[in-house]
Amino acid sequence: MSPALLLLPSALAAWSAPFPAGTYAMRLETATIARVPVLGRTRGGSVSWLLGELSEDGGQHWTWTTCAVEMTGASGKARMGLSEAFIAAMGPRKLDADIAPAPGGWRFSLDMGTDHVGYDPSRTVQVPTALDDPAVIDWDRDGRPAATIDIDVPMLGPVELYVAQRAHVRLSGTTASATGITRGEVEFAHFEQRTLGASHRMFDANPEMWPDPERSGFEVRPLPTGVGCSGVRALFGD
Repeated sequence: MSPALLLLPSALAAWSAPFPAGTYAMRLETATIARVPVLGRTRGGSVSWLLGELSEDGGQHWTWTTCAVEMTGASGKARMGLSEAFIAAMGPRKLDADIAPAPGGWRFSLDMGTDHVGYDPSRTVQVPTALDDPAVIDWDRDGRPAATIDIDVPMLGPVELYVAQRAHVRLSGTTASATGITRGEVEFAHFEQRTLGASHRMFDANPEMWPDPERSGFEVRPLPTGVGCSGVRALFGD
């Protein structure tokens, strides 16, 4: 058992007030459905593990940093992944949550803001549709245009997708006063992704893609003292 899990009970003592100042972990799952060349209709998405820092009691003013991201998909099909450069490009973000009393605890709402991936939103109001669009940048600084998603395709091997995306999600859930654990749903205010190019021409296409709220969700837990990004996944048993 990891040190994070050994220390977990002390971190989940009953709360008399919402969100004491400290460090927290989030597991965020955003699911999608797509029609992909070669693979057909697939269920995909991602699971993100984030570290949240709260400098004041109350749970309103947060700084969230992405620690790890795992792409999800149907078993036996292509495996997708994000590089460390991609994750680093996400950077920390300061966000304000809305907290209100609810039966057994508190209502928790957090607007995650709009993510602009693979392009500079100051140069366009639309998600780019081609690699030669002036708004496309080397977003994750890996020497390739836009943002790179790595795929390992059976019988084809490694393939790189160069994508641009605009996504805006909101989180809404309930924090239990007995445990300090928050669980809830993900609302997709906006989701748009374009494949601008690929290292294999078979994948240089734009699959139809839409969010799947029923398979999406989030959980926030207090982190034991001294546990950082490296311990976030273990806290959720991942």
